[in-house]
Amino acid sequence: MSLDENKPNELAEETGATADTAEHMADIVYGYGDPEEEPIEQESENKRFDAFAQPVFHEEKARKSKMNKRTRTLLLTALVAVVLALAVLAVTLFPIGGGASGSDVSGDTSGSDTSDNSTNTTYTLLDKTGEEEDTVVVKQLEITNADDTYTVVYNEKDKVYKLKGYEDLTLDTDGTDSLSASISSLIASDKVTAADNLADFGLDKPKATVTGTYHDDTTATLYIGNETPTTGNYYVSVKDKEGVYICSSDAVSAFLATGAMYVQTSLITAPEVKSDDANGTPALREVTLSGKSHPEPLTIRRKVDADGDTFSFYTYIITQPYKRGVADEAANQLSAFTSLTANQAVILHPTADQKATMGFNDPLTVMNLTLCVITTNDEENSATGETASVTEFYNTSKAKLTVGSKDEDGNYLVMMDGIDAIFLVNASSLTGVIDRNFDNTVTDLLFLKDITSVKQIDVTVNGVKHTLTLTHHPEEEDRDLSLEVKNGDSQYSTPDFRTLYQLMMGLSRYESLEKEPTGEPTLELAVIDTNGKTHLSAQFYPASGSIYHVRTSEGELFTTKASSITHFIKQVNNLLNGKTVLVESY
Repeated sequence: MSLDENKPNELAEETGATADTAEHMADIVYGYGDPEEEPIEQESENKRFDAFAQPVFHEEKARKSKMNKRTRTLLLTALVAVVLALAVLAVTLFPIGGGASGSDVSGDTSGSDTSDNSTNTTYTLLDKTGEEEDTVVVKQLEITNADDTYTVVYNEKDKVYKLKGYEDLTLDTDGTDSLSASISSLIASDKVTAADNLADFGLDKPKATVTGTYHDDTTATLYIGNETPTTGNYYVSVKDKEGVYICSSDAVSAFLATGAMYVQTSLITAPEVKSDDANGTPALREVTLSGKSHPEPLTIRRKVDADGDTFSFYTYIITQPYKRGVADEAANQLSAFTSLTANQAVILHPTADQKATMGFNDPLTVMNLTLCVITTNDEENSATGETASVTEFYNTSKAKLTVGSKDEDGNYLVMMDGIDAIFLVNASSLTGVIDRNFDNTVTDLLFLKDITSVKQIDVTVNGVKHTLTLTHHPEEEDRDLSLEVKNGDSQYSTPDFRTLYQLMMGLSRYESLEKEPTGEPTLELAVIDTNGKTHLSAQFYPASGSIYHVRTSEGELFTTKASSITHFIKQVNNLLNGKTVLVESY
């Protein structure tokens, strides 16, 4: 039985390859792809819930529910009387506190919340605004809390806030705007009466003390005490203003953070696509991984047109340690990595000792990244007049990320070149890139190469070498006539050879191998392209009844399944002896 025009799903069943890989294999063996399938139109679903839109009347129940006019009048009168009685009782038991905005509320609160929802009474503790819209209200904030003491200053030249002593670090504008807004305008929701003992509210030793300096050079100092018994609020007081007030956590929690929390956490930004580029997409162009977790450096880059037909079926290729295609799943994860945001900055301007403690003297991983925008343009070949799609890159940027160690929760402690701070990055943000190594990135297939670019295949079985020469006749429309296969003077069936070539492409990596194979190889394969260059050669050594050890000419070591090798050798003999080459599951 010879292989003719098997569909990709049939190839997948026969070789054990994935559907995507089988489609590649079909293109390689036969030189063209499958035709596109027409989309199947599906009928819209019936409106199953129309019945719920129609009212249902129960006439018998309606008749029974009717009351005479006298009965209804009596019931309504009784109901009004009950409502009036309840209203009087409520006023008697719960007197309403009063006062305009900013006035005190009397009553025994003793450190508890006493907000008045009926009148929405509030207290303006701070209200500093600029005379003009472009006036910067807050020039400086001095903050002391349980974890840090720092000063945020508005920089007139750069028109942004800076952290004093760390002016080289960029601050998050949303965070600094929140700080500025919180000290320029602060409204309390309630005032506490009987607030003689500040210790009852944590204001004898405040959780935070904040001093704001405003555009008119006036100052105000705010103290933040304990959380109230009902969460979501804090006790606060203002210097030179009597009383203890209650403010929402949204209004004051910004002052409880460390200065490092306001450092911008965007470490890698995706390149910008030009406004007139409809095809442009931010992409990872290249990454090199080294460090303690990568004793063998790994370099992966985006495929380019110059890589030729050999790598035409891949999005990314490995260039170090061996030039190989990248498996589809790994390529998808690499494609998705175009930006990186940290959870937070943890140490600003770290010392040498701090870096060493967090592993930066012997880092887990060093990532050298190149990002770009990838796009395609149609260009006309001046010699042939044909139009072809050409891949181009622009807005290229480089970054270096060093991963020192992991914290107890599995997050990474990282540093970026050009930013003098240590950041905490969630592990999931780097998954798909940082865990890459050769074995979990390389394609499983060994000999994925377009048959039209192959000139010769050397097959050595048990020391006996057979040289199969391929002569291509692209002008022939008949598939069998477009390829001629010989071994010396002997010519072989083209369909049977195509089947054998398909089996060769199905040979795949199984597991990595640490040590050199021993003994004599049972099988040796070498593929030579039309330029006379060896694409790949490999030797296969029997190791057990189920495993063969493999060594390529470049020194790459791995294992493969013995069943695939023994079946391939059997089909080589079938071809050489004029028998039908069979595709079987193994």
